[in-house]
Amino acid sequence: MVTNLMTSTVSFFPLILKAIPLAVFIGTKNHIDLPMAFTIVTIFGIIDGPVRALPSFIGSFLEFTVSMTRI
Repeated sequence: MVTNLMTSTVSFFPLILKAIPLAVFIGTKNHIDLPMAFTIVTIFGIIDGPVRALPSFIGSFLEFTVSMTRI
């Protein structure tokens, strides 16, 4: 069950992270031109890798803390 949750989080959270800020920005009556859109897509592309790695990091960190308490 935890694996399914982690897999779905890794798959969908980066998509949501890209969609929500753009929707809010456009929803507040702002205008996006081509250079701004390119910058936004580039920045979200840069943070996509770390966001996808976050659930694995949290799982590894929890395993690390359990191992350290056993030692």
